[in-house]
Amino acid sequence: MKPGPPYTCKSLRPSGGNNPVVTSNERYVPTTYTFDITKCDEIYDLLFADGQVVAPKDVKIPPLEQRQKRGFCKYHNSLGHNTSRCSLFRDLVQKGLNEGKLKFGNKPKPQMQVDFDPLKDVLEQNVF
Repeated sequence: MKPGPPYTCKSLRPSGGNNPVVTSNERYVPTTYTFDITKCDEIYDLLFADGQVVAPKDVKIPPLEQRQKRGFCKYHNSLGHNTSRCSLFRDLVQKGLNEGKLKFGNKPKPQMQVDFDPLKDVLEQNVF
């Protein structure tokens, strides 16, 4: 991660406790992430576009059909697992949140509600 002021990522949303992570390997400690891990691809894309994460130089991206078959990790730039299943990238984002380098995106504003229906009176007067 790039040093500097805290970065607010638009795709970064709290998990609300919906991320139970079960590791299949007993060498790793199970971790519960405080952000929505299903958005890892979008999070990586935003971090990369804004220069918060730097990709290695001179790396060839595999063809689309290979990426779809075997899974493609944008963080490692390799085949074998998806970005959303990459524990190193998830740990990097969680560490950024814990240290205050990353912040959750703004919550979507609730839709405005109409106090009254201006057409209601017009429709009631016109009986067909």
